Amino acid sequence: MMIPTTDKVRWGMLGTGFIAERLANAFTETRRATLVAIASRSLERAEAFAQKHDIHRAYPSYDELLADTDIEAVLIALPNALHAHWTICAAEAKKHVLCEKPLALNANECTAMIDACGANGVLLMEAAMYRFQPQIEHVLRLIDDGAIGEPRLFYGAFCFPFTDTSNIRYNKSLGGGCLFDMGFYPVDFAKLIAGAMPDGAVAFAHYHPECDVEIIAGGSMHFPTGMIALFECAFQTDVRTYVEIIGDEAEIQMPDPWTSRGTRKEVLLIRQREVVESFDLPDPNSYALEIDHFSECIRT
Repeated sequence: MMIPTTDKVRWGMLGTGFIAERLANAFTETRRATLVAIASRSLERAEAFAQKHDIHRAYPSYDELLADTDIEAVLIALPNALHAHWTICAAEAKKHVLCEKPLALNANECTAMIDACGANGVLLMEAAMYRFQPQIEHVLRLIDDGAIGEPRLFYGAFCFPFTDTSNIRYNKSLGGGCLFDMGFYPVDFAKLIAGAMPDGAVAFAHYHPECDVEIIAGGSMHFPTGMIALFECAFQTDVRTYVEIIGDEAEIQMPDPWTSRGTRKEVLLIRQREVVESFDLPDPNSYALEIDHFSECIRT
């Protein structure tokens, strides 16, 4: 069904970096959203980005975009350390906010963001695109249906070689480090599987000697359900992405759990070390799906 243009949520985006590129491309696949404005600290960068992605308006500052009364929702695609400030500014400008993960650097910032959005009557959501992959929904349904019994152990990893120390991922003042960047995924998914926050956690990390951000990290969490989760993330290892969820009756394996590649995703149900069922699932643009989901929330 085609959605009338006038019914689509009108979006602005703060930031023109790597993740902003992916998000701008995703808007071309959305059904309920249209990206009408982009802001950067540089008018030249904003105009170049707007021209590349066919965006109508380009602003040389984030404040000017937030002052645009035509914009209903804002996507925060800025470095982690800027999420809280600009989310609060957007809320005060009466814009709904979809903020890239991680939502903020600490719990106090998150609380301030939630309070600001609540006080101004706007919605706030953390943009964790992996949650909108069909394989994630399928795995959660399998667990709800008792396919593996009670989840007892969770193993998750997201590692890849990334050594460009000039990148913001290596900038401590901007919230860099592999834990916020990649460790977020297995930590967040473990909470979804457990259906609760952990009641205990321990972690270790190895830091870059000059940048002082963690480049290898791992840890474990205990949940009130009794489930234990182990996670790992790294900038300086070979590629390693997987999830295993082990129940008291069977287990689920996910070889490619995090990113959208536009191909297919495989989920394996294993019992007594033998594959009893293999699921071949679609892999649509999960950035587009999360934008549409939030747009539907705004219109509801």
